Amino acid sequence: MLATARSMQDLPSWSHFPLPKPDVEQDRQGFARYFDNHDGYCVPPTWQAPGDDAYDQWVSAIKAGETFCSNFQVWESQYQDPLYLSKLTLGTFGSELEMNLHDWLHMCWASISRDPVNGAPVPFARDPADFASRWFGAEHDFLGDPFSSHVSPVFWGFHGWIDDRIEDWYRAHERHNPGQVRRLEVNGVKWFAPGRWVEVDDPWLGPVTHGCSTVPGTLPGKSVEMDVETMKLALRITFGEDDKIGDLVRRVPQRPWYARHLSLRGIIS
Repeated sequence: MLATARSMQDLPSWSHFPLPKPDVEQDRQGFARYFDNHDGYCVPPTWQAPGDDAYDQWVSAIKAGETFCSNFQVWESQYQDPLYLSKLTLGTFGSELEMNLHDWLHMCWASISRDPVNGAPVPFARDPADFASRWFGAEHDFLGDPFSSHVSPVFWGFHGWIDDRIEDWYRAHERHNPGQVRRLEVNGVKWFAPGRWVEVDDPWLGPVTHGCSTVPGTLPGKSVEMDVETMKLALRITFGEDDKIGDLVRRVPQRPWYARHLSLRGIIS
């Protein structure tokens, strides 16, 4: 993903997580400069979603300066620590990044979703089964939804940071487990030879191997998830009206995509 996007435009990684706003009592000028947002990395304000107090509290908490110090800075340090990384397989490391950090980054730097037609706030974001043409404009860059998050420049900053940690992981193993991880290239992607620390010999390449065709029925012999219209139908069934679906799906919270995933993992109760 990063390699393809960077072949078309300059998309630098974050070298570190952007610092939170200074306390106004301690640095009045710095506090004011923060909201000028010169680098585009100012954490947007929180928002409220009617009838979902738990979600409101979580969005507010994840954007707080205290969370930056207690969570983001800890992860930033841990995932660059050679000793810690040298004890992880690549799969375990990727799972930790995904389950611990990734979705928090999306939601921390997300602004409230807005309807592209009139700019009205949409607290619960685009319905996952709504593929109306208005959502396809460049102004729809909500970070809380994988449908739109890649339109935001912030997305590429923190995804670049995550991707750069793979090199830290490799260097950590070279230092503590020399010769046990060997570089390899698979389908044009930098990867590693299978072994003790690399359990999957074929990296998941997104749309290259698991993506959808833009024209239904043009990939004969492929499984149904390769067909756009079939997957749209699956989303409409999953996220449809409560009175038309089963009890299990009804309990899925109506929240932005990444916040919904966090809820299902038990982070939000």
